[in-house]
Amino acid sequence: MKDLKMFELIYVSTAANRMTKDNLQSILMESMRHNLDHDITGILLYDQGSFCQVLEGEKKAVLSIFKKIKKDKRHMNIITVSEKDIQYREFSAWSMRFINLDFYDREMIKGYQDISGSRMNWAEINASLAKSILMQFKSM
Repeated sequence: MKDLKMFELIYVSTAANRMTKDNLQSILMESMRHNLDHDITGILLYDQGSFCQVLEGEKKAVLSIFKKIKKDKRHMNIITVSEKDIQYREFSAWSMRFINLDFYDREMIKGYQDISGSRMNWAEINASLAKSILMQFKSM
C-alpha cells in the first residue's frame, strides 16, 4: 500500500460580494460534501468579507480543490499563505469546520489585532500568524 504524504495549504481571499447567512451555509455544505468525498479536512474562517482557510489531505486532492476555489466567482484576491508537506492533520475531526468571526469577540483571538488595535488585514497575513489564529479554533 502506498504511503500518502499529507499536505497542508492555507489561503486567504476576499468575498466577491456581500455574504449572507445562506451564501455562507451554501459554501459550507459544498465544502463538507466535497471534502468528505476526497478525504480533505480543514477549517474555514469568515471575517467581515474575508476568508482564511486551511485544507489538509493528500497533495493531489488539496491542490485540485484549491484550483476549483481559485475559479470560484465568490472569491477574489486569493493569496496562498502557505503550502507544505505535513506529518499529520491538525483538523482531522472535520471535513470542514466553519467559524464566522462576526460572532466572536475578536479581542480574545491572539494575534488578530496589531498593537494599534486595527482590524486584521488578511491580505498581509504571514503563514505563522494564519496558522496560529486557525489553531485557536481547533478545539472550540
